[in-house]
Amino acid sequence: GNCASKSSAPSYEPETRIEIGTEQRPTPPPAGSSSPSPKYNNGDCTESSLGSNGRRRSSRPMAGSAKKIQALIDEEKDEHPPHRQEKLDPKKYSEPYKVEDEVVTEAELSVELALKDLAFYKNLPLTNADKVMVMQGWNKALAFQTAFSEALFIYWRILITQQEMMSTSEDGKLSQLSVMDTIEQNKDSLYDALRDRAMEAPELLLSLCDTGIRELCPHTQVVAREAYRGMQDDAILSRTRSEFTLETETLSDHMELFARLGFQPMWWVYFIRAFVWALKTHTPYAQEDDYDNLELGVYQSAFARAIALKVALPAVECYQSLVTLHKAPIVHTIQRIWGTFSETAQGDFGENFYRNLLTDYPELLDYFSRTDMDALAIHLSMALDLVIKNVHSLGTTGSFREAQNQLGEVHKRMGVPTYSYALVGATILKTIHPFFLQEENAQREAARAYGDDESKVVTAADLQAALAKVYGDVMSIVYYPMLRQEKMVAKAREFYEQVKPELDWTDGRFQERMLSIEDEIARTGTYTQTPEELEIGARLAWRN
Repeated sequence: GNCASKSSAPSYEPETRIEIGTEQRPTPPPAGSSSPSPKYNNGDCTESSLGSNGRRRSSRPMAGSAKKIQALIDEEKDEHPPHRQEKLDPKKYSEPYKVEDEVVTEAELSVELALKDLAFYKNLPLTNADKVMVMQGWNKALAFQTAFSEALFIYWRILITQQEMMSTSEDGKLSQLSVMDTIEQNKDSLYDALRDRAMEAPELLLSLCDTGIRELCPHTQVVAREAYRGMQDDAILSRTRSEFTLETETLSDHMELFARLGFQPMWWVYFIRAFVWALKTHTPYAQEDDYDNLELGVYQSAFARAIALKVALPAVECYQSLVTLHKAPIVHTIQRIWGTFSETAQGDFGENFYRNLLTDYPELLDYFSRTDMDALAIHLSMALDLVIKNVHSLGTTGSFREAQNQLGEVHKRMGVPTYSYALVGATILKTIHPFFLQEENAQREAARAYGDDESKVVTAADLQAALAKVYGDVMSIVYYPMLRQEKMVAKAREFYEQVKPELDWTDGRFQERMLSIEDEIARTGTYTQTPEELEIGARLAWRN
């Protein structure tokens, strides 16, 4: 459902060839100056897609022909198998830790290029008047948040796909039809990074922008509008919270999630353009001053500068931290400690882990009542081995991401609840703590022997914090299949709790219906409502 038809904005003619020019950047004011340069229209959106004045042209992303898309997928299935169907070689993850210099260099280069492009915005800080305009304009966009977020997501995919296809084009030109075909078949890079989260992407992006813009003037945020809740706000689910939070509530939470999904740095440069375009075309309540400011373009508009400073730059910096995490000396220490474990020691570690887990959290015993604990201990040590040895693969969409997805599907089939990931993480830290303490004591003894400063010693607490970071980065991908299922069940329960008194259901009838829904969701990923339920749902919607 995240596809745009060729008749929706921006408009495309079949077999039309275009050239994507490089936007001319205006000369920034001196560092520290808050005065913007003279009005500048950089032409970041074509006249055909915005209308002659770049305003108010209504458009909405629409799904392409399902039959056409399926036919194209089936036709090329054998020649171009989907990335998600790739078979993995478990031996690939049993090798000793190695730094893939070529991949790391490419990632770091992409960060450098994006930061260079975004550095311009640092010399154009937002004035208080700019901040007020952005927040007021953003509230107007939220009045049509569904149309806005879907348009933003689709146009962002178009821009990314255009640039990537241009980079591989021999003559520097491409057909718009080929761009749209790539997106309709979900073969674009952005969709590949999102995968199962693609259906939630528009609302997740809306939550990201909302969180960033609200930080412009946090002391003024007495929000006088209907409560807005981001897709990742799981207030409905009463999940256990700990240092291994799996929520996406703050701006940094959003940034870390996108980095873990492998969102490339230059994508955020294109995101600024997509955001400005979506505001121009999908904010019916916008006023003349809003449009006049948007006409200044992606380098001068207050809206563009706000998104650059509060979203794009932090996102690139977060990605930079993730892809360079494996270079941190403390991570090397953890890998060295784990590397000293023999196979027998790793098996013992697994046994001690489950002993601690089931002692501290007896409510989890039901999940292990008919399980071979010896095999499970080995499985845990292998999973931890996978995590520790592949820190350099975080933020990629390759084989390691496939392993994470497969592990998540296995845990979903086992019915492992998402709150248990936090408990498992805490138990891993408890079980490995004695080994970290040994490392700390050894470093302190060495420091005393050589007369070094003991304050530079890596403590057990430091090692635990680093391992917690790595664990959270990996498990944020693994837990998602079950999280999606839990959210759907929670929303269904919320609906049927309203249906129950309307249809005069007994408690037994309600529980029976919920059990059938949970079973259907677990098997198919969705559930079917009866005609009676659809009718009462429509009545409730009208009443509410």
